[in-house]
Amino acid sequence: MVFVGGPDDREALAIAWRMAGRSGTQLSLVRILLLGEAAKEDASVHDESQGILSAVIDTDKQKELGEDYISTFRLTAVNNSDSISYSEIDVHSDEDIPAVLKEIEKIGCDIYIVRQGNCRNSKIFSNLLEWCECLELGVIGDILVSNNFGSCSFVFVVQQYGYGGMICGNNLNQKATNKGTFEFVV
Repeated sequence: MVFVGGPDDREALAIAWRMAGRSGTQLSLVRILLLGEAAKEDASVHDESQGILSAVIDTDKQKELGEDYISTFRLTAVNNSDSISYSEIDVHSDEDIPAVLKEIEKIGCDIYIVRQGNCRNSKIFSNLLEWCECLELGVIGDILVSNNFGSCSFVFVVQQYGYGGMICGNNLNQKATNKGTFEFVV
C-alpha cells in the first residue's frame, strides 16, 4: 500500500489493514514523505470562497489526522504482526514518485492499494495531475496502470465516502445530459 496522506489514504489504509488480518496475507505500507520543493502547497487549488485561512487549517488538520492514524497503525499493527511492514521514502520532486513506485514493483506485490485523491493541495501532485490519462484512478493509480510502468499487479483505488469527488477543484461526480452538457450528481 502506498500512503501519502489525506482522507483517501486513511480509508485505503483501513481497508489494507483489515485485509492483512487474513492468514497468508502480507501488507507492506510504503509512506511517501514529501520534502523540500515536493512539500510545497499549491495555493491555486484553494477555492476562493473558502478562503486561504480555512484551506491552511484544513491542510494542517489533514496532516494531523494522517500522523495520528499512521502512529496508531505502527503501534498496533506493525509492532504486533510479522506479516505487516512499514517503510518511509523521501520524495523531493515529481520525478521521484514513478521511481519510488518502480522500486516497490521490484519487491513484487499482487495488489496495490492506493488513494484516489489526487493532490492533497501539494504542488508535486498538481504537476503530475496534468499528465494523468485517467483522473478517476488518481495520480499514483494512473502511473501504476500506464503502459510505461509495466506492472502486472492489480490496482485497487480507494476514495473515502463523503469526500465529494473533488479533485483539485474538478468534480468527478458529473453525468452527461441529453443536451450535451453536464450536471452534477449529488
